[in-house]
Amino acid sequence: MNPTLLSRLPLFCVTALCLVTMISCGVHTSNIGKTARPDQTISTVSSSDSKGIWQTNDLEIAYEIIPLDDTFRVSGTLHVLNSITATFSRAKFFQLHINYLDAEQRVISSHEVSPNMGYRIELPRNMPLTNVPNAPRKAVSFTFSYWGVFVSPGISDENAGEWEVYFNPFTT
Repeated sequence: MNPTLLSRLPLFCVTALCLVTMISCGVHTSNIGKTARPDQTISTVSSSDSKGIWQTNDLEIAYEIIPLDDTFRVSGTLHVLNSITATFSRAKFFQLHINYLDAEQRVISSHEVSPNMGYRIELPRNMPLTNVPNAPRKAVSFTFSYWGVFVSPGISDENAGEWEVYFNPFTT
């Protein structure tokens, strides 16, 4: 074998492995700079704790806004709606993001806050959001975005039906 080719083999293998991983896992494109639709934002302009429910056709998030000195923190629980879990009761993949917005409703910070669901394990009814950071100082509202795949409890991957879910609250 050609010595020049042999010296390039490790680089080729690493590059190929990275490409396969990115394709199979999906790549999250940054939400930074995107503008949220006004009907999908949750305002944080309040002097006291604020609770509410954010809901789509797939899931609902019961959230609480906790004011801090010069910012705020969001906590909450996720519930995948029965219309999905009745048939697709396990998660194959799921990513939930909290997107902090400035006064112009543009994303200034975005973080994955997905609950720990496990791979193909029966979903609990309520799952707490994880690793939710404090909002940046310029944030005045927030919204959520997500995508994932839920599966039926088939005997094997080949026999399990799948249901893809996603929500994009952005105009641009």
